Amino acid sequence: TIPDSVTAIEDYVFARCYNLTSVTIGSRVTTIGSYAFYDCEFLTTVTIPTGVTSIGNCAFLRCYSLASVSIPFSVNGIGINAFEDCDSLTSVTIPASVTTIGDYAFAYCDSLTSVFFAGPSPFHYDFPVFDSSPATIYYLPAFAPYWPSYFGTRPTKLWNPAFTGTALA
Repeated sequence: TIPDSVTAIEDYVFARCYNLTSVTIGSRVTTIGSYAFYDCEFLTTVTIPTGVTSIGNCAFLRCYSLASVSIPFSVNGIGINAFEDCDSLTSVTIPASVTTIGDYAFAYCDSLTSVFFAGPSPFHYDFPVFDSSPATIYYLPAFAPYWPSYFGTRPTKLWNPAFTGTALA
Protein backbone atom coordinates (compact mmCIF):
# COMPACT_ATOMS: atom_id res chain seq x y z
CA THR A 1 0.00 0.00 0.00
CA ILE A 2 1.40 3.34 -1.06
CA PRO A 3 0.57 5.90 1.67
CA ASP A 4 -1.51 9.02 1.12
CA SER A 5 1.56 11.19 1.79
CA VAL A 6 3.00 10.17 -1.63
CA THR A 7 2.02 12.47 -4.53
CA ALA A 8 3.77 10.77 -7.45
CA ILE A 9 4.97 7.30 -8.35
CA GLU A 10 8.26 8.01 -10.03
CA ASP A 11 9.75 6.34 -13.11
CA TYR A 12 11.03 2.77 -12.55
CA VAL A 13 10.25 2.81 -8.81
CA PHE A 14 8.74 -0.70 -8.71
CA ALA A 15 10.19 -2.01 -11.98
CA ARG A 16 11.01 -5.71 -11.89
CA CYS A 17 9.54 -6.28 -8.42
CA TYR A 18 8.73 -9.82 -9.45
CA ASN A 19 7.04 -10.83 -6.19
CA LEU A 20 4.74 -7.82 -6.00
CA THR A 21 1.17 -9.17 -6.30
CA SER A 22 -1.12 -6.21 -5.52
CA VAL A 23 -0.89 -2.45 -5.18
CA THR A 24 -3.18 0.08 -3.58
CA ILE A 25 -2.10 3.58 -4.53
CA GLY A 26 -2.58 6.40 -2.02
CA SER A 27 -5.24 9.05 -2.58
CA ARG A 28 -2.83 11.97 -3.16
CA VAL A 29 -0.94 10.39 -6.07
CA THR A 30 -1.49 12.34 -9.31
CA THR A 31 0.93 10.63 -11.70
CA ILE A 32 2.19 7.13 -12.34
CA GLY A 33 5.58 7.44 -13.98
CA SER A 34 7.09 5.66 -16.94
CA TYR A 35 8.05 2.03 -16.26
CA ALA A 36 6.74 2.42 -12.67
CA PHE A 37 5.55 -1.20 -12.48
CA TYR A 38 7.39 -2.55 -15.52
CA ASP A 39 7.87 -6.32 -15.56
CA CYS A 40 6.06 -7.00 -12.26
CA GLU A 41 5.17 -10.48 -13.51
CA PHE A 42 2.91 -11.51 -10.62
CA LEU A 43 1.05 -8.23 -10.10
CA THR A 44 -2.64 -9.21 -10.31
CA THR A 45 -4.54 -6.13 -9.09
CA VAL A 46 -3.96 -2.40 -9.02
CA THR A 47 -6.23 0.15 -7.40
CA ILE A 48 -5.70 3.54 -9.02
CA PRO A 49 -7.37 6.32 -7.01
CA THR A 50 -9.35 9.26 -8.31
CA GLY A 51 -6.84 12.08 -8.57
CA VAL A 52 -4.36 10.29 -10.83
CA THR A 53 -4.27 12.30 -14.07
CA SER A 54 -1.73 10.39 -16.12
CA ILE A 55 -0.42 6.87 -16.54
CA GLY A 56 3.08 7.00 -17.96
CA ASN A 57 4.71 5.22 -20.86
CA CYS A 58 5.24 1.51 -20.18
CA ALA A 59 3.88 1.96 -16.62
CA PHE A 60 2.48 -1.60 -16.48
CA LEU A 61 4.34 -3.12 -19.43
CA ARG A 62 4.80 -6.90 -19.06
CA CYS A 63 2.60 -7.26 -15.97
CA TYR A 64 1.52 -10.63 -17.30
CA SER A 65 -0.76 -11.51 -14.36
CA LEU A 66 -2.62 -8.19 -14.16
CA ALA A 67 -6.23 -9.31 -14.40
CA SER A 68 -8.09 -6.09 -13.75
CA VAL A 69 -7.50 -2.39 -13.63
CA SER A 70 -9.94 0.40 -12.99
CA ILE A 71 -9.02 3.70 -14.61
CA PRO A 72 -10.61 6.59 -12.69
CA PHE A 73 -12.38 9.54 -14.33
CA SER A 74 -9.51 11.87 -13.36
CA VAL A 75 -7.08 10.25 -15.85
CA ASN A 76 -6.69 12.25 -19.07
CA GLY A 77 -3.78 10.42 -20.66
CA ILE A 78 -2.55 6.84 -20.98
CA GLY A 79 1.03 6.56 -22.19
CA ILE A 80 2.68 4.58 -24.95
CA ASN A 81 2.85 0.82 -24.18
CA ALA A 82 1.25 1.52 -20.77
CA PHE A 83 -0.43 -1.90 -20.47
CA GLU A 84 1.30 -3.80 -23.27
CA ASP A 85 1.73 -7.56 -22.69
CA CYS A 86 -0.76 -7.69 -19.81
CA ASP A 87 -1.80 -11.17 -20.90
CA SER A 88 -4.35 -11.76 -18.12
CA LEU A 89 -6.24 -8.50 -18.62
CA THR A 90 -9.74 -9.37 -19.88
CA SER A 91 -11.60 -6.05 -19.90
CA VAL A 92 -10.97 -2.36 -19.32
CA THR A 93 -13.26 0.64 -18.85
CA ILE A 94 -11.83 3.93 -20.07
CA PRO A 95 -13.55 7.07 -18.75
CA ALA A 96 -14.57 10.04 -20.88
CA SER A 97 -11.78 12.11 -19.29
CA VAL A 98 -9.14 10.20 -21.29
CA THR A 99 -8.34 12.34 -24.31
CA THR A 100 -5.14 10.64 -25.46
CA ILE A 101 -3.98 7.04 -25.57
CA GLY A 102 -0.45 6.22 -26.57
CA ASP A 103 0.61 3.85 -29.31
CA TYR A 104 0.39 0.18 -28.37
CA ALA A 105 -1.05 1.09 -24.94
CA PHE A 106 -2.96 -2.22 -24.80
CA ALA A 107 -1.07 -4.19 -27.42
CA TYR A 108 -0.47 -7.92 -27.07
CA CYS A 109 -3.00 -8.30 -24.26
CA ASP A 110 -3.97 -11.80 -25.36
CA SER A 111 -7.04 -12.11 -23.09
CA LEU A 112 -8.40 -8.60 -23.61
CA THR A 113 -11.76 -9.13 -25.27
CA SER A 114 -13.71 -6.00 -24.24
CA VAL A 115 -12.80 -2.35 -23.88
CA PHE A 116 -15.54 0.01 -22.77
CA PHE A 117 -15.22 3.72 -23.51
CA ALA A 118 -17.46 6.10 -21.55
CA GLY A 119 -16.85 9.03 -23.92
CA PRO A 120 -15.85 10.01 -27.43
CA SER A 121 -12.99 8.36 -29.28
CA PRO A 122 -9.74 9.65 -27.72
CA PHE A 123 -6.87 10.84 -29.85
CA HIS A 124 -4.27 8.28 -30.82
CA TYR A 125 -1.46 8.43 -33.34
CA ASP A 126 -1.23 6.27 -36.45
CA PHE A 127 -0.02 3.21 -34.56
CA PRO A 128 -2.59 0.75 -33.22
CA VAL A 129 -3.48 1.05 -29.55
CA PHE A 130 -4.77 -2.54 -29.30
CA ASP A 131 -2.38 -4.26 -31.73
CA SER A 132 -2.68 -8.08 -31.57
CA SER A 133 -5.28 -7.91 -28.79
CA PRO A 134 -8.60 -9.58 -29.60
CA ALA A 135 -10.59 -6.70 -28.08
CA THR A 136 -13.86 -5.30 -29.33
CA ILE A 137 -14.23 -1.60 -28.53
CA TYR A 138 -17.59 -0.57 -27.05
CA TYR A 139 -18.93 2.99 -26.85
CA LEU A 140 -22.05 4.57 -25.37
CA PRO A 141 -24.97 5.64 -27.62
CA ALA A 142 -24.51 9.33 -26.81
CA PHE A 143 -21.04 9.23 -28.39
CA ALA A 144 -21.89 7.21 -31.51
CA PRO A 145 -21.17 10.15 -33.88
CA TYR A 146 -17.59 10.30 -32.53
CA TRP A 147 -16.69 6.67 -33.16
CA PRO A 148 -15.49 5.16 -36.44
CA SER A 149 -16.23 1.54 -37.27
CA TYR A 150 -12.65 0.69 -36.27
CA PHE A 151 -10.42 2.17 -33.57
CA GLY A 152 -6.97 1.42 -34.90
CA THR A 153 -7.20 -2.22 -35.89
CA ARG A 154 -10.09 -3.18 -33.60
CA PRO A 155 -13.82 -3.13 -34.44
CA THR A 156 -16.14 -0.83 -32.52
CA LYS A 157 -19.69 -1.56 -31.38
CA LEU A 158 -22.48 0.27 -29.63
CA TRP A 159 -22.52 -0.42 -25.88
CA ASN A 160 -26.04 -0.21 -24.55
CA PRO A 161 -25.81 -1.21 -20.88
CA ALA A 162 -29.06 -2.45 -19.40
CA PHE A 163 -30.45 -0.77 -16.31
CA THR A 164 -31.08 -3.38 -13.63
CA GLY A 165 -32.21 -1.20 -10.70
CA THR A 166 -35.69 -0.07 -9.80
CA ALA A 167 -37.23 2.94 -11.48
CA LEU A 168 -37.66 6.07 -9.40
CA ALA A 169 -41.15 7.50 -9.11
